Amino acid sequence: MFPNRLALSALTIATVLAVACSATTDEGLGAAEAGEDVDAQASETTEVTDELTDAASAVFDEDADLLTLQFSHIEPGSYLVETIGTSFTFTAREELFIAPNSYGQFVVADRTSRGPTDRDVVIMRLSHLTDPSDPASPLEQPGPAWPATDLAGWVDTLDPGFVLSPLETTQVGGLDAVRVDVEFGSLECPVDVECFIGRNHFMNGQDLVGDVRYRIWMLDGESEAPIFILAAAAGDKDAAWFDSAEDLLSTLAFGDVGPNVVTLAPAGRATAPFLGGIAVELPGELFIVDDLFGRIGHLTEAGVEAEFITNPRTMDSDLLGTTDELVAHLEANGVVVDELEPTTIGGLDARVFDVGANGTGPIIRPREEAGAWAAPPRARLWAVEHPERGLLMITAEAFWDPDTNFPIVLEQTQPIVDSLEFIELG
Repeated sequence: MFPNRLALSALTIATVLAVACSATTDEGLGAAEAGEDVDAQASETTEVTDELTDAASAVFDEDADLLTLQFSHIEPGSYLVETIGTSFTFTAREELFIAPNSYGQFVVADRTSRGPTDRDVVIMRLSHLTDPSDPASPLEQPGPAWPATDLAGWVDTLDPGFVLSPLETTQVGGLDAVRVDVEFGSLECPVDVECFIGRNHFMNGQDLVGDVRYRIWMLDGESEAPIFILAAAAGDKDAAWFDSAEDLLSTLAFGDVGPNVVTLAPAGRATAPFLGGIAVELPGELFIVDDLFGRIGHLTEAGVEAEFITNPRTMDSDLLGTTDELVAHLEANGVVVDELEPTTIGGLDARVFDVGANGTGPIIRPREEAGAWAAPPRARLWAVEHPERGLLMITAEAFWDPDTNFPIVLEQTQPIVDSLEFIELG
């Protein structure tokens, strides 16, 4: 699969830097542009307006094209996104760039964006916000800083010089929300440290960058984790992006609010919907990510994870129905495959392989209509031909620094495989 978390940020920058940038006019952020006293505005940040902004007339379109691409351009049209656990649809009125679209995060940007915070919109779930009394301090493990559900309290505690607008109540996509504009000015993070506005269980987060203007919406997730939306523009010349972002959000419509796709599970017994339903023993605190793939990820090592794929397919969506067909497909696409001693998983025979490749690109779809799996430099693969669920594929993958990380992911994944039981989920 594609590399995750911190690696995604680097890949986003590398990909988008190749795209040329065009300047836009300076408009759309209001009073601060005209030189009004920011501190005076900040004194009003605890005010919550009584009137809701007119709810968008957009309607959730379950027939829109499912958008699973990332680091790619999209044409104008209507799209369905299922990345964050709550499905939503939106309309692109012009060509746009899609950056990360996995691990509970969706990022859409101007087609000429040069990288993160340059005219982008981030839609994700948040588990917590950074410490508002010290926003330049990085979020370190373990534990939360400020509840993600309390954006009003977070804004009220920020240094007044950071806030550009009063907090407003509004609606986005039919969900109640609050909105605020924030700028962190010349704030600097410690050397070689990433600072964040907030994070999603440390799986991913929204960077904090000085001299970038942010428009933040926090949507009510009801009993689930809130939905966080952020528009960012670096430099006054890009301020018109906020008008574009508002227009994009006016086309947004949400389906039923579902759970965050990212959970942080403690060591011990856990269940997951992967492979049709499984129960496993986790050897330590690990991420469980339920999106196009099923993933169990390492807490601190990016790109170190186990993946669970049911009925893998070729990139032409042809079903790979047997282990032999899967192996032949891997080898035909440049993957080195070494078969090891067989084992049993969940009471069923399983074949085991060490696999690896350098730069094959996507070669497997995790489901018929969407997704793309690429062979990592080193991985172990377990294949089970389930009599009812079809061909099941488990991989322990090390995308980065495989000599170091492959032993780590094997130590993480082997107890999971050894303890796996197939269960029926209600």
